[in-house]
Amino acid sequence: MEDRKLDAAESLALIGRMIENTRSRMVRNAGRPFLAWGYATAATLIAVWAAVSCTGDIRWNYLWFMLPLLGGALMYFTRPKATEGSVHTYVDRVLDLIWSVIGPATLLISTLAICFVVRFPVAFTVLLMIGLGTTINNLIIGFKPGVAGGIAGIVLASVSLVVTGNWHAGLFLAAFVLMTIIPGHILNYRYRHSRSDVRQAAGPRPGRATKDGAAEEDGSTEEDGAATENGTAEGGAATDSTAADGAATGSAVTDSAVTDRPLDAAENIALVGRMIDKLRASPAWDDLLVVLVADHGYPWPRSLSYNEPLRHRIPMIWTGGAVAGPRVVEEYASQIDICATILGQLEVAHDDFDYSKDIFAPTPPRKFAYYTFNDGFGVVDASGEAVWDATSGKAVSETSPALMDVGRTMLQTTYTDIGNR
Repeated sequence: MEDRKLDAAESLALIGRMIENTRSRMVRNAGRPFLAWGYATAATLIAVWAAVSCTGDIRWNYLWFMLPLLGGALMYFTRPKATEGSVHTYVDRVLDLIWSVIGPATLLISTLAICFVVRFPVAFTVLLMIGLGTTINNLIIGFKPGVAGGIAGIVLASVSLVVTGNWHAGLFLAAFVLMTIIPGHILNYRYRHSRSDVRQAAGPRPGRATKDGAAEEDGSTEEDGAATENGTAEGGAATDSTAADGAATGSAVTDSAVTDRPLDAAENIALVGRMIDKLRASPAWDDLLVVLVADHGYPWPRSLSYNEPLRHRIPMIWTGGAVAGPRVVEEYASQIDICATILGQLEVAHDDFDYSKDIFAPTPPRKFAYYTFNDGFGVVDASGEAVWDATSGKAVSETSPALMDVGRTMLQTTYTDIGNR
């Protein structure tokens, strides 16, 4: 990669590819644990049942201690190739914690039953714990077949209390097929076909974002912009052109590829890019202003505190034929300043917007960004920052003390305003 700053189109493309790669790796890898542990459990169960049935010797139950080895081996040999990289998200960590509790607990219960012949409903307890873990796991990742399988496991756990003999083995096998094997294959099937659909939907790319943000196909440059942050944020974000080809993401999506399911971030970025392409080709483009802005901050990286200004910083991009030319605006601003800024460009009075400032207007007014969070606020401008936490009753950061009064004024006047409406 060249050692240069990316423009907005290339940044959107990079973000889209990153999100799509993370999503696709998660979808692909999600089916692997289900299948590895599902088949390992099914194989061990069949081996134990066959050995005990043929010999009548219950000591064959010690074969259950093969399960962690067999499951671990399947997980190892089916692991992703090193060249594919590793993505470990917050969701991954949550799921790891869930199974790091349920897995050892299930192993402990099984060990007590096998080694010490403890009298309690082992099949019920194990199926209930695995069923609950599977249901919670799939609720977190939003996988309905997995949720249904987990619930089926819980139901079969209850049924195991009223059956005897070989029915226990049958119920155990059926539960793991429903909880793990079938959902695992569905996940893998969806991954393979989603990849195929994306390739078919992509077609020829309509253009490639160049260094100056223009689309190569028409050589035009249309951007300018005001840096803003979330309603709630500080300024100084670079603005540039829009992405030239479906946001140039690695997950190209055409109109025909849109379904009733919720779109992920990469697909949304791609659709925004294609919308811009269609607008660019329309007669309305020459007089059009398109403003792209986020509506809130973001929870990553986790190392950032929830009240830090950087967590609340968001981009704003202006594009369209109405934009005179490329420009990066370094002023500090919030989403509330968009109204006055656009109206100012149209030379329309914006006195009704009491809290909105024209980003392009000469000072005064003071250019600052104001944001709020649960039980606190922050203000940032070129002189520094001031962040107040009402829970602790003290300033979290105060590199520019004068901004604390600005923040208190904004908080008090906006709440008074809301209360009077």
